[in-house]
Amino acid sequence: MTRVTPHKTRFDPDVIRFEFECVSDTRGNLCPIDFDQLPFKPANIFFVFGVPPGTTRGGHARLYSEQILVCVSGIIRIGVRHSERAEEYVLHVGQAIHLKPNVWSQQTYCTPDAQLLVLTSSKYDSADYSTIPS
Repeated sequence: MTRVTPHKTRFDPDVIRFEFECVSDTRGNLCPIDFDQLPFKPANIFFVFGVPPGTTRGGHARLYSEQILVCVSGIIRIGVRHSERAEEYVLHVGQAIHLKPNVWSQQTYCTPDAQLLVLTSSKYDSADYSTIPS
């Protein structure tokens, strides 16, 4: 079973940071994700990679879907805006952030090897996006 360790943020319960328990040995690293340990059952999964360092992506909120952003490689800065407040979080490998609906975020890829895995609570729908910070 995957252990997920939550960390409260000042946006709690709308934004929660957490870490997956990763296992390392001489063969490499393994970071399992048990869907039963997540705050929702993913309906869609995608990943972002090959992004030049310093590039920003995202810049939107999901209006009715939840998201979990997982750093699978490198370092990624996550800028979050919600209820007229803003905060930035830095994710390293195995760290994640859970965003509830209406939480605006953008991701800045800090290292050449940065890769982001995103799990969402619903399938893609263009009507689910807002580019206006909440």
